Amino acid sequence: MDEEFDFESRIEHLRSLTAAEEVDSLLIVDPLNIRYLSGFSGGEGFLFVDGESATLVVDGRYTKQARGEVQGTRVLEYADKVEGVLEVILSGDRRKIGFEAGAVTYELFTKISDGMPDSSRLVPLKKSPAVLRACKDAGELVRMKEAAKIATRALRKTFETLTEGTLEREFALLLNWHMALEGSEKPSFDTIVASGANGALPHARPGSRPFKRGDFIVIDYGAVFEGYHSDETYTACLGRATTEQRRVYETVLAAHDRALEAVRPGVLCRELDGIARTYIEQAGFGSYFVHGTGHGVGLDVHEVPTMSPRSEDRLEEGMIITIEPGIYLPDRFGVRIEDMILVTGDGFEVLSETPKNFVEL
Repeated sequence: MDEEFDFESRIEHLRSLTAAEEVDSLLIVDPLNIRYLSGFSGGEGFLFVDGESATLVVDGRYTKQARGEVQGTRVLEYADKVEGVLEVILSGDRRKIGFEAGAVTYELFTKISDGMPDSSRLVPLKKSPAVLRACKDAGELVRMKEAAKIATRALRKTFETLTEGTLEREFALLLNWHMALEGSEKPSFDTIVASGANGALPHARPGSRPFKRGDFIVIDYGAVFEGYHSDETYTACLGRATTEQRRVYETVLAAHDRALEAVRPGVLCRELDGIARTYIEQAGFGSYFVHGTGHGVGLDVHEVPTMSPRSEDRLEEGMIITIEPGIYLPDRFGVRIEDMILVTGDGFEVLSETPKNFVEL
């Protein structure tokens, strides 16, 4: 991609974020945070950041890859990464080293702490560096738009082979295959294809159930392009739908559209959730909407912010989120409608390209 990333600015934002935490350096171990801050896409490594420099510590499996990917960060190779991190820590007068509380295991914490002098200590950060990833820059937006396009093209091609009797897992495998052919590195997550009563399970696994006439088919899928994810859910009916099925679908779509129209910078995420949830409750299906209305997307498929009744997050320009209300009638059928949305300066832009109007296949 022509659109490059400014990793030096990201490191500076990290320093600013943690300035109030009164630490003199930072230890980053979450692979996605490391990728965001340095460009390194390997699965293991430690990133050490202080007020003057950034150092990536990797073992010999990743040295060549790291030196080819990383920009603005020194790369050090060690046989034992913990020993490498300790050498970096001990190379300066560092007293309080902040770390990601949600990413560091107790075992790792103990190994590093045991090797540090009494004058130094590890301090859990109150604010996760992952919040830096919430608002996307131009390079991230380009990649996420491409991921969404890949997923859309793949779904259209997979639908060309759909017939009554197709197994859920067959459709899921074909969809994953078409996404790969279109340029996806991998699926964003385990693709969900759930038909009939299986559709009432929000995270159903594709199984051996064949598609039947009258089924609602719920398809939750996404592609990954240069590390960035898409996320979308499409629900359609195979054959003629009943009056009840139409009513449920139209209720979910209306809840989706009402929440979508409220998207703009400054809106509390719990208010967005409340718009969709209240509409579904007023339609008589409140107890069948069993999850949040959406979440952020980026290097991970679930990121900040969260659209839920208890969320304290607030929308900001540049965030990419999902809007995904659903109704799940146990042992009968389910409907979920999900689009990926960019929060713009004055509203929103829908990044998903598959229309969400009611469809009978």
